[in-house]
Amino acid sequence: MTKFTKQAICTSFMKLLNDRPLSQITVKDIVDDCGINRKTFYYYYQDIYALIDDLFKADLERIKETFPTDVEWPEAHKALANELLKNKTAVLHIYRSIDDTKLEQTAYEIGMQSIPISIRAKLGNVEVEDSDLNLIASLSASALAGFLVRWVRDGMKDDPNAMIDRATAVMQGTTELALANAAKLKKE
Repeated sequence: MTKFTKQAICTSFMKLLNDRPLSQITVKDIVDDCGINRKTFYYYYQDIYALIDDLFKADLERIKETFPTDVEWPEAHKALANELLKNKTAVLHIYRSIDDTKLEQTAYEIGMQSIPISIRAKLGNVEVEDSDLNLIASLSASALAGFLVRWVRDGMKDDPNAMIDRATAVMQGTTELALANAAKLKKE
């Protein structure tokens, strides 16, 4: 029953969010829509922002589960962007009502799941410090997260798959250059 009730709350919230901005949604609206009482809502969530946190965490886990652990970062970020597009109106309503750190953190976590794998695949026989590998991965994940947040901030107008493909082409070779520079530092 717990999973069903939480799902009903989330479904109602997303339905309402696709119709109106977050500032115009109350707990009463959610409970009326899904047919539960306020006490039940507060059993699961402290407030609407806790519900949003739960939705972000659930989406992150679902996205992580949809692709293998060895997926390249462009595919991981395309999956996230396409997931956001499925609920474009709701995402924009949330984004415009709260700070963008939740979205940025989600994008960063997905990047940190896939980017280190990509970097290690390009490492070959180059020897670098683990801390430098982590630094390169973190910088790349931060850049991609910022890129995705900017796309949402701009209204999600552009095709995310084309944008990510273009960014991949433009940035081609930067990881190898960063690894070469890290290898030089290790020798010094």
